[in-house]
Amino acid sequence: MAAGAEKSYALPGLERNPLLPGDRFRGPALFIAGGNSRYVAPADHGAILRAFPAARIEILAGCGHNPHVEARAAFVRAVESAP
Repeated sequence: MAAGAEKSYALPGLERNPLLPGDRFRGPALFIAGGNSRYVAPADHGAILRAFPAARIEILAGCGHNPHVEARAAFVRAVESAP
């Protein structure tokens, strides 16, 4: 394998949803994603809410995969407003 190839080889396994169909966490949960990130797409919201029925999904516009860095103030507001 070429240098770094082992890292990209592992990505499909890391991107799969590890939860079983019946897995549920019914407590509060906050999912924060950057609006420009591909890691939490609108298509994923249904799966998130099935596994975490009380979840709030907060999408921070104008940032990518690192909203805690790219939109720090909005990220902190979202965290502080969580139950």
